[in-house]
Amino acid sequence: MPCASCPIPPPPPPVVVETPKIAPPPAVVIQSVSSEPLQVQETIVTQTFPLLPYIFFDSAKADIPAKFMPRSAGQSAQFSEADLPKETLPTYYTMLSLLGKRLASLPTQRITITGTTDGKELPTSAQRSALAKERAAAIANFLTKEWSIPRERFVLQTRDIPELPSNQKYREGMEENRRAEIAADNTYVLSPVVHSRFLEFAPVQNKQIFSVQTLHPELAESWNLSMSYKGTLINQTNGMGSPATSVPVELSTDETSKIGKEISSKDSLRGLLTIKQKDGSLVSAECYFPIIKSQNQFEVSRLSLIVFDFDRSDISDQNKDMMKKFVNEALQPSSVSAITGTTDKLGEADHNQLLSEERAMSVRDFLLSLKPGASISSVKGLGASKLLYDNTLPEGRYYCRTVSLEVKTPIRK
Repeated sequence: MPCASCPIPPPPPPVVVETPKIAPPPAVVIQSVSSEPLQVQETIVTQTFPLLPYIFFDSAKADIPAKFMPRSAGQSAQFSEADLPKETLPTYYTMLSLLGKRLASLPTQRITITGTTDGKELPTSAQRSALAKERAAAIANFLTKEWSIPRERFVLQTRDIPELPSNQKYREGMEENRRAEIAADNTYVLSPVVHSRFLEFAPVQNKQIFSVQTLHPELAESWNLSMSYKGTLINQTNGMGSPATSVPVELSTDETSKIGKEISSKDSLRGLLTIKQKDGSLVSAECYFPIIKSQNQFEVSRLSLIVFDFDRSDISDQNKDMMKKFVNEALQPSSVSAITGTTDKLGEADHNQLLSEERAMSVRDFLLSLKPGASISSVKGLGASKLLYDNTLPEGRYYCRTVSLEVKTPIRK
């Protein structure tokens, strides 16, 4: 029997059930990243950059877009064509400063500025006419203010749509018709910018291939692969998820030219792969691979762009004059030429292909009329298969409507 006066025994201790430890999830592991040597070729180049004689405006606006304006006031005193970048669109964006510099050197030269609209951006023809006039006046005002060009040297005109309009059934065509057109009797005013005998450093292969091995790639959210040389970033490529086992990195001449002059005979590049995991943390791995520089045995001259109007393949008188000068200076008896036509993205692919071929053949025929014995290695059209410039921009589309003429001449030893 239980004892009433006995103390109550303590309760038994609770049973402790240990929760099994759950192993942390695995992390992405970059086992290796590597690349074959990058080969860069040094070439002596003379390049001609034609100027598109149009300044494009935003819809219903007459303010000159900022990309055409100098970065700072008073820039005119330091402006020099020799200092311009060896790239097409950056050169084009200096169009107004180029005009000012050249007009300042020709004190009696007049130019005609024609403002146009897309024919629909304002409700009435009177409103559009006023807008077109404001666009032409904006160009004249800039040249007067920044370059002290007297107003009497400008002839201002207006049109509801350009004389040679882009197709109005396309939104992009409407954008291209909102512009100011510049014309001059003296061909020097709108002559191309020429950079003579500079060194260009181009990748021998269009793509640099990186080999990548990872564990647990399913845990990767995104990745970034960069190439650099002594701290100078050359290229970045990225994507979602985990990188493939073979990652092609497209390199441009502009990118390799950043470092071309500095490359020594025994040199290397750094590749850095960074993977962001789904938990937000980063893992990375690097590699170093050789960069090899060689010298081209040919000197190259390029008339990089012959700009055609929308859906046209005929060569304008201005372009003929430009070609005459280029051919007379670049073609030697030992030279070989290559001709390539391209288009913008607008229109049907088959039509663009045919149009690019017609443009290339127009240049070939005119070249042979100037130099009947010229050696031509290829004449081809690429259509819109290779867009050279940003086709979201009016100027980008115009500069894609081109034929590139490249002349290679053996270097005399």
